[in-house]
Amino acid sequence: MKKTLKNLIPILLIGFLPFAGMAANSNVANTWYFGMKAGLDFSNGAPIPLVNGQMESLENTVSVSDENGQLLFYSNGGPFPFAGGVWNRNHQLMPNGSLTGTGGCNSSFQGAITVQKPRSENVYYMFTTDCIENNFAGGLRYSIIDMNLEGGLGDVVQKNVPLAANANEGVTAIRHANGDDYWIVTHINNTDSFYVFELTANGISGVVKNKVGPHNPYHAGALRASNNGQKLFHGGLMYAALYDFDNATGEISNFVDLGIKGYDAAFSPNCRFLYVTGSNGSSQLPNQLWQFDMHDYDIENSGQQIGSTSNLAFGNIQIAPDEKIYIAKFLSSPNLAVINNPNELGTDAGFVENGIHLAGKVSRGGLPNFANDVLGECLPYKVENTENNHGQPTTNPLISLSQQSYNKLKVNLDNLQDVNEVVLHYRKSQEDSWEVFTGTGNSVYLEGLEAGTEYEIVLSSYSSNSYQYQRLFEHSTKNETDYMIKGSTLDRFSFNLYPNPAANELTILFDTDKSAAVLNVSIYDLSGKKVYHNIIENKNNLIDRESLSLDDIRNGVYFVKIESESISHTERLVIMK
Repeated sequence: MKKTLKNLIPILLIGFLPFAGMAANSNVANTWYFGMKAGLDFSNGAPIPLVNGQMESLENTVSVSDENGQLLFYSNGGPFPFAGGVWNRNHQLMPNGSLTGTGGCNSSFQGAITVQKPRSENVYYMFTTDCIENNFAGGLRYSIIDMNLEGGLGDVVQKNVPLAANANEGVTAIRHANGDDYWIVTHINNTDSFYVFELTANGISGVVKNKVGPHNPYHAGALRASNNGQKLFHGGLMYAALYDFDNATGEISNFVDLGIKGYDAAFSPNCRFLYVTGSNGSSQLPNQLWQFDMHDYDIENSGQQIGSTSNLAFGNIQIAPDEKIYIAKFLSSPNLAVINNPNELGTDAGFVENGIHLAGKVSRGGLPNFANDVLGECLPYKVENTENNHGQPTTNPLISLSQQSYNKLKVNLDNLQDVNEVVLHYRKSQEDSWEVFTGTGNSVYLEGLEAGTEYEIVLSSYSSNSYQYQRLFEHSTKNETDYMIKGSTLDRFSFNLYPNPAANELTILFDTDKSAAVLNVSIYDLSGKKVYHNIIENKNNLIDRESLSLDDIRNGVYFVKIESESISHTERLVIMK
């Protein structure tokens, strides 16, 4: 006889409160210059070809606009085979903008990227890598551009500062989990080593060296990160690699071989799909376009070819402000390929080889390179029904484990914005107190589940005022069950913390329209340890705020949770004394 023991497990996705500069602003990518004086303007949505550019580049480029979408400058990262420089918005070389002898190279496949200096409105770092034609002699270097100079037209104030010798032709920038700083990532040629440099308001503050993945004997191949900073792609011509990236520590882990020869990649705007240019035959030329489903547990076997080019090969692939993905083509082309609906599966993505013409200008192998948080927001996809792998329908939020032999649960959480930590609260009966289990990254794993139990799974994204049920994945092996959950949206109680960051005292401001007679207030540290608890009597909803002392709590990051029988809400708290 099947027992029914209720284990209620709400899985809380704890989201960061917004930091300055954390939200994506696609306006900074409104204007593109690339190839042989080619360009595109996305200011009005659909791209309009530009013919006023003065730059020539065989491959890499950067193109930077301000938060209002007005062009600031553009560059090809260095000399060879064309003159290297930094051009201002009037399409003139900056006074110190010549890049001759700076160690960069515009034949480096993904050899330049620019980010705004943390906590600065007008200073930019441009990172460059050298090319195989120069035997990577320049390595990874940076220059600094100050837009306060020359009446707002800007100038290069520091050039050619070395960071890493023998870096290959790929460099990317990933927003730090603190929402302020950046990680600058490159791969060392002919090794299995990634160098990850931390850029803060004080400059380069250190490097994290990761030895992970295959030994790469080839110079080319791009580095691309998902918008949420949790996944990192690396193309090596002989492989296409996908890694987990920890944007709090700079650590790279969990190598996945996608099973093709990859060159460059782009994540879809909702982060569900990874598009890879590459091949699966004997040729190393990346003349095929592949789509991988990041929401498939078996990602490496989810790939399907959805396009190809009649040109020699595909070049850079880049998401744009119109949420389409554009692809350059070697050695030259009067047009770009385009993926019109990148959030759709398979051929519904709408690949077109000759997608947009360049008004008589010519594209080569490159397109502008942007930091991961500039374009795309890892948007939730449409929710439909819920069904488990046994073909039995389930109803949110109650999910019944009917298979008595299954006693392990693994849940991978994906496709949510502003997610920092996964915290699992559970209890064996409604009369028990909640226990806390902190997962690793975006996963939680629980063993020893009792057969015939029922589970309530709740996901919350605290960047909005509602619970959000999102898709879950559960690996199915021996003694494990497998669920795929999609969902809906529920109203919920909310509160605000003031001030935040706080020092010695914290005030909680309640949403009195959705309060309760009794509120349990708890504060947890990042390990899941409860460091504060209090019960607030709030009959007739007369209390709209509560102050509490933080004198006994150390500096750090915490989560404040308020719950009653019918409501639950959590907010992030920073304590700085």
